[in-house]
Amino acid sequence: MNLRNELAVEHCFEVKEDTPSLSVTLKGGAQVMLLYSRLERAEFKSGKIIADFNSEILSVAGQNLENIWEHFQLFELRTLKMSRIKKELNTECQIDKLELCYKSQD
Repeated sequence: MNLRNELAVEHCFEVKEDTPSLSVTLKGGAQVMLLYSRLERAEFKSGKIIADFNSEILSVAGQNLENIWEHFQLFELRTLKMSRIKKELNTECQIDKLELCYKSQD
């Protein structure tokens, strides 16, 4: 068994300039595409990002999310997924929880 591969840290996000959408991998492996053109509002506060995409609300919770927030504001965030390995040093971003809620259509 290769110890190096076993301890490799997987990045929880990818960045690409001028991307029209954000792809989120939810628990269970389902992927959802959210269009930045539908983004109405977003908030970053104490280890949590909440973004309102018109009919969906994305909630991201974790540690050291400042880098994700910066790229999100510039519409450069291409993918998000939960972290597989808990980071010991607390210096890298770590996503502990990704939730997507759907608003009711009245």
